[in-house]
Amino acid sequence: MHEAEESLQELQQLAETAGIEVVYETIQSRNAPNPTYFIGEGKVEELKPLVEELDADAIIFDEELSPAQNRNLEKALMSPQLTGQDSFFRFLPNGHSPKKHAYK
Repeated sequence: MHEAEESLQELQQLAETAGIEVVYETIQSRNAPNPTYFIGEGKVEELKPLVEELDADAIIFDEELSPAQNRNLEKALMSPQLTGQDSFFRFLPNGHSPKKHAYK
């Protein structure tokens, strides 16, 4: 998992440079992405109470999610918006001031 940890650290630095407070981070190893959520259903259930408890505004993935995965995760986690790597700097609505963000 050394490569995954390095990637996580790099993404955390990018988030902090953008003024985002990282409040949680996790890594999940899978043979293939879950077509519904990208992450596994168990990980979704694990994150759901954390998103609420940490008052997270966004969840950042180090992989691009499909539009369907974004919608499914937003619905499951009730997170305002999710992003893939390509839209990293567009994950908050215009004029929204970041408070806390969960991190994946």
